[in-house]
Amino acid sequence: MVAEPVRIDLDEEFPHLSAAPIAEAMIEWRVGGTNIFDPAAMEQSIRDQLPGSPKLDVLDRFYRQRSFDLDELDELAELGEEDARRLSRRVRYEAKVEESQVLARFEANAFSVIRLAPYDDWSQLRDAAIRLWPVYRSLYGPGSVRQIRLRYLNLVPLETIAEANELLQKPIEFPGDWSLPIDRFLERDTFDVPGHPYTLSMVRASTDPQSRSLRGPDGERAAPGPGLVIDLDVRTTRKTLPTEYDLDDRTLLEMRWLKNRAFFATFRSEAIERFR
Repeated sequence: MVAEPVRIDLDEEFPHLSAAPIAEAMIEWRVGGTNIFDPAAMEQSIRDQLPGSPKLDVLDRFYRQRSFDLDELDELAELGEEDARRLSRRVRYEAKVEESQVLARFEANAFSVIRLAPYDDWSQLRDAAIRLWPVYRSLYGPGSVRQIRLRYLNLVPLETIAEANELLQKPIEFPGDWSLPIDRFLERDTFDVPGHPYTLSMVRASTDPQSRSLRGPDGERAAPGPGLVIDLDVRTTRKTLPTEYDLDDRTLLEMRWLKNRAFFATFRSEAIERFR
């Protein structure tokens, strides 16, 4: 049976939720064919390109350019060639910009723009991504965009894990006749979007009551206690040229529409009222 194409209506309006439980929102470009570069020079180039002398963290000190002579790397002398190359791709630069509310993450195979809490509206994330993407392109020179991701990570504090079923349209419950209390849960579903080059992944999970792994805008951990995580992740499924998203952000708007549809389908109306 062939599924009917999904009608994406960009004119559809969704309620604005001033207390939406968004812990962070991200737009990410996965790329291929980036330039070979000198690590120290790249660090300085990022500082020069971003306004306001941002705080810049360089993660994973094994960092080297994508192609290198292993004989010149004393730190990696004990590693095999494959391990050395794998480690070389792990390092990234992270810069906090716009009063530390936006995290720009530069990597050899990806560029991410992350809006940290508090999140007010879509334009904060979209405008930062469209403004910073040309900076990444000018520095790394990617030859292709393999995938674009739009990901929203939501965290709802709970009094008890069982309270999740008071918020969710689809309850968490044991199959069959038993009515067992919930201790913790993790569900992940991935859907195709017929007629469009997207997939949509949805994760529903409980946080560890003793230690939440999510952090606030200043890096502090959320207070211990149970919580509900709703992770919505929309991805493109076609490879494109890196110039295709400079002027036309329709792709991002369609991905946002899918994310909104998934969010409002996840929660009961009582929960939506709680987020207004």
